Amino acid sequence: MFANVYTKTLRDLRRGLIGWSLGIVALMGTMVALWPTVRDMDIAGIVEAYPEAMQEMFNIDQISTGAGFLNTEVFSWLLPVMFITYGVGIGSRLLAREEEAGTMDVLLSTPLSRDRLMLEKAAAAVTGLVILTVVLFVSTWGLAILASDMGVTVGYAAGAALAMLLLGLVFAALAYGVTAVTGKRALAVAASVSLAVAGYVFYAASTFVDAIASWDWLTPFQHAIGVGPAATGDAGLPLGFLWLAIAGVVLIALARPVFRRRDIGV
Repeated sequence: MFANVYTKTLRDLRRGLIGWSLGIVALMGTMVALWPTVRDMDIAGIVEAYPEAMQEMFNIDQISTGAGFLNTEVFSWLLPVMFITYGVGIGSRLLAREEEAGTMDVLLSTPLSRDRLMLEKAAAAVTGLVILTVVLFVSTWGLAILASDMGVTVGYAAGAALAMLLLGLVFAALAYGVTAVTGKRALAVAASVSLAVAGYVFYAASTFVDAIASWDWLTPFQHAIGVGPAATGDAGLPLGFLWLAIAGVVLIALARPVFRRRDIGV
């Protein structure tokens, strides 16, 4: 039953993945359907109605193009919220649920090592995020092809989807690391959500507060959406994407030795 933790964990995640995937497709379908209405509006008037700081933070000046519209409406806030929520949810659940259900001791009574348990569950979480990323890429590019005047390229769709993957990965790794160290699911959710909110507030403030603008690199939001996903892909992926991937790996690596030694709750 527990011979392969990775595949078993993926089976446990399948229903949630189906629901989240349908939600992403529905969201992108709605946005593409709204594009003709937005395209025919007075874009200049819309842009001028926003404060300058919000124009810069959400790249509202790009809204006159299809790619810029998607960037402003979904890739700057809706999709980041979705991927972070999913990431924190599975990151905080995969290990903690075993302890809460009292099945962790059963798992570890087999030849399965703690390292393998932790790494296979982490791999399943990453796979879940990758699946959602593929769904996002296909729905963004495919639906945009139906609305050919949007000008959404393969590079744009891939770069924007990758930005969401890496953002979700960072907070999933954070939540996963906290549960590995403490075994407390509620603490992992609270810590991850608090840091996500604080990070976004800091990112937003850095766009119009000069005193902290030079520190914007501290927040993952700057690396993922600071230049706007519309500016990634065709122009080449930003270096910040690499730092996000490294951060996710480091968070799990730091928690690994603690999980090896700590007492497992029953």
